[in-house]
Amino acid sequence: GVLNANDGYASLITRSRMLSPPPCSRCDNQATDWMKSQGQSCETGTWQIQNKCNQDPTWISAGYCRKSCFEAGRGYGDDNACCPDATTVKECTNCDDTPTTWMTSNNQTCDTATWSIRNKCNADVSWQSAGYCRKSCFDAGRGYSNDNCCSCTECDNTPTHYMTSQGESCETGTWYIQNNCQENTAWADAGYCRKSCFEAAQGYEG
Repeated sequence: GVLNANDGYASLITRSRMLSPPPCSRCDNQATDWMKSQGQSCETGTWQIQNKCNQDPTWISAGYCRKSCFEAGRGYGDDNACCPDATTVKECTNCDDTPTTWMTSNNQTCDTATWSIRNKCNADVSWQSAGYCRKSCFDAGRGYSNDNCCSCTECDNTPTHYMTSQGESCETGTWYIQNNCQENTAWADAGYCRKSCFEAAQGYEG
């Protein structure tokens, strides 16, 4: 199994393929106590995975969310590759998106109630119990435990009436994309240029 520099190129390739791959580790995925108290897991706590992992000394020391950190390219330095799960990938579910009674009485939907999605979802016991705005919460990285909601992959790309009157489309109206999308409530409510906003990393929640 040891490569020899005197071997021919074809022989080196053949023998290298016979070498055993680096061993993988069966990584755990332990959430912090704070994440658990907020109803979050390593799979749903996307903010923590993006901002903690190998950037936080406490996380490094405790090895929190080891598997999720590794899969996000933010693994701990002493980790070998984490072995894939032996079980099949969990199929997604067509989650509903039911607003609270208060939201309905105030003409809000899960798509438009951005404050509620940011501050409720898996951080609110009553929301967890009732499963309010299940899909919007999941898409915002604040999904309920064990949820795996299917996501729509086809986005429309409808410009505003003003853009149309000026001969602009969502693809050509770069100024509008840079200055509206998430920053303009009217755009967020109507979902203007949904695809172009998403591609510019300015996508709407939900």
